[in-house]
Formats: sequence, C-alpha cells, structure tokens
Amino acid sequence: MSRASYSAHTPAFVPAPDPRIVTDVIRSEDGWSIEVEDARGVRMTYWIAGADECIPRVGDTARFYGGVSGMLLHGLEINGCRVFFEDMAAD
Repeated sequence: MSRASYSAHTPAFVPAPDPRIVTDVIRSEDGWSIEVEDARGVRMTYWIAGADECIPRVGDTARFYGGVSGMLLHGLEINGCRVFFEDMAAD
C-alpha cells in the first residue's frame, strides 16, 4: 500500500501493536543507531538523526507509529519522549 493510500484510508497513525525494547545503542556524530526487539524476539535496527532530547538507552521502551507490516514509519517515542512524529497533514 502506498503512503498516499495509507493516509487516505487511516484516520490517524496508530502505534504498532506491541512496544519494542531497545537492546543496543550506538552514538555517532549526527544521531543514534538503535536495535529493538519485539515480544516475539524479532530484532530490527533503526537510525535516529540528532535525537539529543530523547537519548535512547538499552532497556528503554520504543513505540513506533505507522511502519507496521511494511508501511512507512511516521513516528517514534522512546519512554514516552517523542523522538519524531510526522503529522498526517504533511502527506
């Protein structure tokens, strides 16, 4: 499903069904690389550009918005701190 059709048929970006646990964090000059694991043990790695106000740490809870089953990722919170969130109006 394309980004446009996803937005047109979805009233709001919903969080992924289960939060993920941050299992590894690597800091670089311009952001963070985090590895997360879901309840089934599936691990994925994400890049966060310049998230100095929401510093990720191993053991944190990450909640993703959109990005489920191959859809585009529209938002991320770590322990309730909004790392980024793309407003649907931007679509």
